[in-house]
Order: sequence, then structure tokens, then C-alpha cells
Amino acid sequence: MFILCAGMEKSGSRYFYEVLKEIIILKGGMDGQEVAKKYRLGKITDGGRKYLKVMNYKTLIKLCIISLFEGDFVLKTHKEPTRAISFFNRLGLIKIYYTFRDPRDALLSAIDHGKRIIENKKENEQSHVFVKMYKNQDQAAMYTKPWTKTWKKYNDEPHVIMVKYEEIIQDTDKLITLFERTLRYKLDEKTKKSLIMKYSLNKVQSDFLKFHYNKGISYRYKTEMSSKVRKQCLIEFGDELEQMGYSE
Repeated sequence: MFILCAGMEKSGSRYFYEVLKEIIILKGGMDGQEVAKKYRLGKITDGGRKYLKVMNYKTLIKLCIISLFEGDFVLKTHKEPTRAISFFNRLGLIKIYYTFRDPRDALLSAIDHGKRIIENKKENEQSHVFVKMYKNQDQAAMYTKPWTKTWKKYNDEPHVIMVKYEEIIQDTDKLITLFERTLRYKLDEKTKKSLIMKYSLNKVQSDFLKFHYNKGISYRYKTEMSSKVRKQCLIEFGDELEQMGYSE
């Protein structure tokens, strides 16, 4: 089956993807990046890598056919669900995970990321919004609002497995158990312990290039965000905060 790993920006989606990908491979599936290379999917991914950019009917048909030959594989996206995604999802032809976190923390993490990008001179099309947020921090809530709208669209879809960053970031065992249950896999205890060690928070934080983690701290907005920006967040996406289950 083709598995879509969608997620809010700066919500640990890269970490989530890496754990999911490794488990899929361990159970006989294929690395999505290798699938993209083998089947020359450069036009619908980021140059034949792990990010799915085009999510129309033609793409979904192609990915589902490939999965019949290669088994389970996963690709990553931050894009909102398309009509094709919704159609295939409702028929049970694909599986979707969506990771999210308190958008106020995502905002702060995006600003940190923007600063790091500027310092390392690594700006590109995907990271441009983080640079804008760093340079215009008083308007960062405005840039974050579309992320909450995307969350709502996935949340409204049936069968999507919604995963809260705050519930899994310091509990790798819980995350692996979630994958076992939702994918109907069974890992032996030795493999599980190895994965828990490999993807512990300390290991993840030490490899920024792979996981794009800045601090890995939940609810940091309570101490690091100015009252002005907090008010702007409530104006821009206060309703979505409440729907997500995040309080003031």
C-alpha cells in the first residue's frame, strides 16, 4: 500500500517519517526514495526524493500500482489533501498519517529554522517561508495560519491517523506501538528496543541535518513568545487551536 506521511511544518514530521520508513523496510516494504528513483518519479517528487509534490489522480493511480509490485512504501508531504487524495483515502486504497503540534510552538521552531538557514546560507524554495518568518517575526502568525487550515482538512478526512507531536516526541515506544497497530505489523522485542534507542530524543536532536529538529520542546511558546505575538496567534487561528485541543 502507498502510505502518505503528511504533517504540519515543524511538527516532527521528518522524525515521524524516518521511523515509519525504517519499520516499513524492516517488514519487507521499500524505501520511498528508492521507489522514486527506480520509477523515475522526479516530476511528482522533489527531484526523485522523499517529498510528494503532485497529488492528482494520475499520480495516485501510479503509486498504487507500484505498491502492488514493491509492497508498502511511504512518501512525505506538507501539502493539503487534494480531491484525489480524499477519493483514494475514502476507498481505503491509501493510508494517511498526519502529524501536528501546537501551532504557536511550530511558529517558534520555524523562526529558529529560518535563522539557521540564513546562517548556513542554505535557503531554497521549501525553506523560504521560514526565512520570511525569521525576518518578519511580528507577522509570523499570518504565515502559520495556512498550516492550521491544512490541519483542519486532514482532520475532516475519515480514516486519517492524526498524531500529536506532544504525545510521541518523548515516547518512541508509543510511536512504534502506534505503527504496529495501524499497519498491522508485529516487531520482535529486540527490534523494538533497537528502534527505541536509535530514535530517542537525544539521538534525534544531535542530527539536525537528518531530522530538522531545533529544540524538541513542547509548549515553549508559554515562556518564549511575546504577548503581542500570542494575541496575534489567537486572532489568526484561535478557533483551530481550540479544535486541536490546545488551551490558552
